[in-house]
Amino acid sequence: MRPEVSHRHGRRGMDLWRIFVLAVVKMALNCDFDRLTNLANHHQPLRQMLGHAEFYDRTKYHLQTVIDNVSLLTEEAL
Repeated sequence: MRPEVSHRHGRRGMDLWRIFVLAVVKMALNCDFDRLTNLANHHQPLRQMLGHAEFYDRTKYHLQTVIDNVSLLTEEAL
């Protein structure tokens, strides 16, 4: 069964902006998904680009969510 994808809100777990930012970071750094997930969870400037507040925002990204969403955006699309 295919998961529902909203063209306005992206895939479940992430909106399109966050998918785009993480895909660009992954491509620019040529890093694996483990490092990308770690950066998304702990690198403050990247978290700000993702739209998270500096304080009181405990949003955490799970490895499988990052893989499922970011891997669908190709280099050609970027």
